[in-house]
Amino acid sequence: VYKRQVYDVDNSGLPDNRIQALAISPEGDIWIGTMNGLAKFDGDRWIVYNMGNSGLPDNYVQSLAIDSQGNVWVGTFGGGLAKFDGENWTSYNTWNSPLPTNQVRAIAMDSRGNIWVGTMESGGTAGGGLAKFDGEVWKVYTPDNSGLPYKNVTALVVDSQDNIWVGTWMRGL
Repeated sequence: VYKRQVYDVDNSGLPDNRIQALAISPEGDIWIGTMNGLAKFDGDRWIVYNMGNSGLPDNYVQSLAIDSQGNVWVGTFGGGLAKFDGENWTSYNTWNSPLPTNQVRAIAMDSRGNIWVGTMESGGTAGGGLAKFDGEVWKVYTPDNSGLPYKNVTALVVDSQDNIWVGTWMRGL
């Protein structure tokens, strides 16, 4: 039986009605990325994470993914990438990692545990590209060093053969 329920800032714990990303944890929790923070909904209770009450590096959440260990990976508009293990936050940005820019539009995981991160250029010309992180080492792919058609990566998916499908802004797949 199909049940429809609309959640918004007036009837739930959502921090904003502008939903940018969704992910479901192995436990069934719904993670919601908004333009004003990150929310977790377990079916009964809402928890909101933002820059004021957590280690979230930016309130504008653009992408989400959950890895096989249950870590929530959060891509933000200007704060880079964050990993939340349920207690601790770890941030990766252009100041402490080779992340191409701090605007993370897409996140995907392959079967080997690599985190793939799609970024958009910042400030019109700076950065952008695709990054792979194995938990220790970063590798960055740009049009200059790979077959990437464009530096603005907007979508990522990993297929069953571990091929990485990369959607770009205005330059195709």
